[in-house]
Amino acid sequence: MNVDDTAPASDQCRACIEAKQRVLPFPKQSFTRIGEIGDLAVCDMWGPARHRGAHGEYYFTLFTDVCTRYAMRYFSSDKKHQLDALQAYHAFLKNQKGIRLKAVRVNNGKEFLNRHIKGFLRVHGISLELTAPHSSAQNGIAERSFLTLWPEAVNYAVYLKNRVPTRAIPDKTPYEAFWGKKPDVSNLHEFGAVCWVLRQDSSIDKLARKSRPCRFLGFSEESRAYRLYDPTTQQVITSRNVVFDRTGIKLQGGPSQPPLAVEGEQPLSPKQLPEGESDTPPAVSPPAKAKSATPPPQPTRTLRHAGEHINYCKSNNPDARKPAPRFQKPSQPAAVPEPSAPDVSKIAIENYAFALITNTNDDPQSLAEAQARSDWPEWKAAMDREIEQLQRLGTYTLVPCPPDRKPIGCKWVFRLKRDADGRIIKHKARLVAQGFSQIPGIDYVETFAPVVRLETLRVLLALGTLLDYDIQVADIVGAYLNGHLREEIFMRQPPMYENGRPDVCKLERTLYGLKQSGREWNLELDQAFKRRNFKRLISDQCVYLRARDTDTSIVAVHVDDMTMLTSSPETTDALKQELSAFFELSDLGPIRQVVGLEVTRDRAARTLTLRQTQYIDR
Repeated sequence: MNVDDTAPASDQCRACIEAKQRVLPFPKQSFTRIGEIGDLAVCDMWGPARHRGAHGEYYFTLFTDVCTRYAMRYFSSDKKHQLDALQAYHAFLKNQKGIRLKAVRVNNGKEFLNRHIKGFLRVHGISLELTAPHSSAQNGIAERSFLTLWPEAVNYAVYLKNRVPTRAIPDKTPYEAFWGKKPDVSNLHEFGAVCWVLRQDSSIDKLARKSRPCRFLGFSEESRAYRLYDPTTQQVITSRNVVFDRTGIKLQGGPSQPPLAVEGEQPLSPKQLPEGESDTPPAVSPPAKAKSATPPPQPTRTLRHAGEHINYCKSNNPDARKPAPRFQKPSQPAAVPEPSAPDVSKIAIENYAFALITNTNDDPQSLAEAQARSDWPEWKAAMDREIEQLQRLGTYTLVPCPPDRKPIGCKWVFRLKRDADGRIIKHKARLVAQGFSQIPGIDYVETFAPVVRLETLRVLLALGTLLDYDIQVADIVGAYLNGHLREEIFMRQPPMYENGRPDVCKLERTLYGLKQSGREWNLELDQAFKRRNFKRLISDQCVYLRARDTDTSIVAVHVDDMTMLTSSPETTDALKQELSAFFELSDLGPIRQVVGLEVTRDRAARTLTLRQTQYIDR
């Protein structure tokens, strides 16, 4: 073979390049320097989740500020809502920090490269940085943050991520770098930790356990409370009255145990699961049960606390009050556990005595939560009744919003009404105005409204018992809706009942939530009684008296609850007819309960007993 010696020497070989080319290595350290918050935010999306969230979440988007490493997450039902997440993060920086987002770095996913997102970035002057194709490491800050988690775990993971140190920011956590103050980590607990939640429903017996075991999920964003999983109702609840287990119970994982499910969550079908993934989520198994009276070994993981703690688990948990075998002397035989005291650490999995106690669901805290529940048709019917009542009373009229006025908001408040035995008798929905945004001196002036004093009510019940008066109670339906509004107030349209136009509600009558509603209702009530020749008691302005020959009528009013004492049942019926001409009454019959007092009356013996068992049970 002849070699051309005159050809110039070369260190490249075309065949070698075509056969052996590899991916260029990425630098071990980024040399990009970010000076201020908002200069650059990295973003990525994860999904679909194997289990749908309580509000239909399959995906979540994570924004991380490169300067402080502070992260914000946003959930969505599909990939089409990335613009909503971007707008929310942009508004968060603008409102909370007074800064504007300058640049966003994303990968080449189609969910980020559409005309809507590009148009939003162009209008607000935000630069768009894209990673090179097949080079996700260029967006490593965002890529390293993603794990296969369900929504409740994502919430707590992001919460912890913002409060733990990072090598990128020496001597600071992302929370401190972003907000300028150190985070409070004294309330951190292990995800899924065993805890006890105070039962505050009125259905429990006086001698029943006051707490129920739950699992810790994180912290509520709307209030200073914990988010917890209740295995009895299989729902996520919110409460501030929580006692965590301090006895060192060690949780062991096991695939055979059922997963923690959030209210409204549904598993994806096998066709919707990502390739290579099963439909069995990670589970939390019950802790091991003590087998002997010997002290258990120390747990491998312990929680650190700022100071000494009172053993609230022992004081609040009825089962923990019994002497434990480990406190007995070695010479004494081990105590035989009582069969009535089940192992509280396993109650999340097994059906013990707690499951036999009537455990009612908590009231929905938002419209979205009510929609996710199985009893949503009942809540929707209650909302329809409320809107029908508002329209019948002429509470508001729809008008265009004046250019110089800003309407206040409104929300739906839901409540389950129960009888004396704790059974659900009614789903109640109420439209409440967000009166906290009212301006004093413009939107309202005076707010005081009296109610009947408890001492007065007890004296009246005693007199009615001694005089053998007929004592009955009635409830005024939509009491606050009867007051006439003196100020001009505009409110946004009720959620789910918008007319599709940018109209607002001009309030003609008072509405629940307004600062002056209680006072205006009391003035309206006072005028109605005076038109029926009642006299107001000077010592208590919520007691009205009328005497006609041999007929006597006394009415004590507590907001919308009326306690009526008359000399005969016929007088009571006539009084109800008179008041029905002014207000819509709900006749509750003979007195059994009033302002939290349980009333038991024996007319033959001329006795009346007051109890507060529901208050004691709480």
